Amino acid sequence: DYNGRLCILGAFDTIGAQQAPVKHPHMAVVIRLRFERSEEGQHRFGLVLIDEDGRPSFKMDGGCQIRFQADAETCTANLILNINDLALPKFGGYRFDFTLNGEQKATIPLYLKRMGQIQKAA
Repeated sequence: DYNGRLCILGAFDTIGAQQAPVKHPHMAVVIRLRFERSEEGQHRFGLVLIDEDGRPSFKMDGGCQIRFQADAETCTANLILNINDLALPKFGGYRFDFTLNGEQKATIPLYLKRMGQIQKAA
């Protein structure tokens, strides 16, 4: 986040590995939120990683304070949620569920695949 400008480098949704379990050393989940003037104030968010069987394996929560400029109709907030040593116990599909003020707002897929199963981009 550079003064409200969101820059993303190296976006991915698939991790390749020779064997599971895997610990991914570092990643970030990046979410840009837009608020209306009536939503000014404190907001709570949550991020949960859920496996194919519906079991949560990682949780993060926090808050953000939304303040408007005097002449702004809407306001944006960039959430950059850094995750270190994320454990993925088995191959398959996962999803990050993102909630804001207790309401689910987004689902972000993540896949752990064997190295031979990943198709290279042409």
